[in-house]
Amino acid sequence: MEPLGGDRLDSIRKTYLGLRVVMVLLVVLLFVSVAIQVWLIGPGDCYRTSFSSYYYTPVRPVFVAALSAVGFCLVLYRGNTDLENVLLNFSGFLAVIVAFVPTQPGDEVCDLSNLPSTDEIFSASTNNVSALLVVAALAVVVNAVVFVRARLRERVSTVSVVASIVTALALVGGALIFLTSRERFQSAAHPTAAISLFVGIFLVVVLNAASSRGPGYARIYGGAAVGMPVAAVIAFLAGGEHWVFWVEFVLISSFAVFWAIQTYELRGYVARPDQPEGTWLGRPHPEGRAVAVSTS
Repeated sequence: MEPLGGDRLDSIRKTYLGLRVVMVLLVVLLFVSVAIQVWLIGPGDCYRTSFSSYYYTPVRPVFVAALSAVGFCLVLYRGNTDLENVLLNFSGFLAVIVAFVPTQPGDEVCDLSNLPSTDEIFSASTNNVSALLVVAALAVVVNAVVFVRARLRERVSTVSVVASIVTALALVGGALIFLTSRERFQSAAHPTAAISLFVGIFLVVVLNAASSRGPGYARIYGGAAVGMPVAAVIAFLAGGEHWVFWVEFVLISSFAVFWAIQTYELRGYVARPDQPEGTWLGRPHPEGRAVAVSTS
């Protein structure tokens, strides 16, 4: 295969940068939509007690679209290492589950809009998750073919294999619950997926703190890895009846800030070019240095 020319390299770089930037903008879109809804209610009136519960307000289309888009972008994006890539795929899939299976409406009555019935929510979630599982199964088959071909050409890290198996087992377990106990899945899927999503993102931050070669970025990512749980605990303790809202706000904001900082760090590269081979983090992105383009 002929080496990529300058124009094609620049096109790849801009595509990756655009993909990363749009994910931050999608988070901003969600925040702005919620802020507009809060502003329209006016001070002193009741507010939803969680970010996810704004699904039952005019925010719903933006909520579903933004989370779904971010989820698919996370799956599409190739991480710095095999392990990071598996975690991004895992978190991306769960983000779509969070979008497709809403939280329970609860007893709140403030600022509800076009509230669907329980049966309508159940029917929509069943349809959406069924379609997602079919597409996910196709993606697994394609990924398996790519994996086998890659293993024939080059070494595939053990950590990637183990992480992929664990992730696959977790997703298969969720699919079995969906197929055998829809009501249980409906009530547990959203909180379970949301918590697991945030855990996955947190682990990605930890991996970047461990793998970043520059001391400046290592300190930033290390601070973020410590700051995320600390800020979440503070939000939990100080948030009152809205503690879930503030914990979600802190964690979503932390992801956006981390992603923006990493985007700046990786400018000009598809992935970090100086990740050492053979570490516990897994094999680095093989094209990280190959598609580097000067930003000067």
